[in-house]
Amino acid sequence: MLHDFAEMLMWCFAPEKMNIIFDMQKNDKSLLTKDVQQQILGFHTSDLQKELIKVYAMPPLLTQLMNDDGETEQDNRVKNVSLAVNLARHSANGWDDAALPDDYAAIADFLHVDVARVLYIIKHPDAQSLN
Repeated sequence: MLHDFAEMLMWCFAPEKMNIIFDMQKNDKSLLTKDVQQQILGFHTSDLQKELIKVYAMPPLLTQLMNDDGETEQDNRVKNVSLAVNLARHSANGWDDAALPDDYAAIADFLHVDVARVLYIIKHPDAQSLN
């Protein structure tokens, strides 16, 4: 939940812009959240989130765990959280979300398994047909 705090704030304080973002992505599943947020808001909510962590002097570990930029990809905790958040966010849009194949590949790489195994682990609806 902390990972999406800045986005929740934007829903509270700029719901009209967030609705535009939601509608754009609903109508075109190939649009990436980061790109649409940049286009509509002029920034990505993760940037706002990082600033909030600094301003409120939250523990540095929060910044590391929420870092989607790949700067600390060597840290398995960070990578694990990032992969889980991406999978949850993208699968919430439906199993046909354009970002999911990249998520599956990244998870497979992280776990050192193939994509079919990842689909089985996450209980993807098509996992049985892949066996």
